[in-house]
Amino acid sequence: MNRLGELPLGEPVMNRKLGIVRVLCEIRADPTRKSRGGSTGYSLAALQPDMMKVFSEAMKVLTFPNGAEVTLHGLVKGELNGCQGVVKEQLSTGRLQVCLTDGRTLAC
Repeated sequence: MNRLGELPLGEPVMNRKLGIVRVLCEIRADPTRKSRGGSTGYSLAALQPDMMKVFSEAMKVLTFPNGAEVTLHGLVKGELNGCQGVVKEQLSTGRLQVCLTDGRTLAC
């Protein structure tokens, strides 16, 4: 986020710079993260089918079937790393909804 509260995807999405958006997504820019104004890359691209396709392709990662047991690694919240859970569903954002063994649910 820059000093104005805008995220890296904001300007290239609004200006339909598919190549820049593709590269930002490849280096893990999150189209679901909200800017200070409340917009996301997805919300800015809602009427741009070509941009939504870029997001869809970039968000495709190794998928886990519903019910698969997983152990979390590489999360920003370090206390969640090593937690175990079960995949509940794949969300439209490409993330997985995971029910942890302690009863918490999160999207990762």
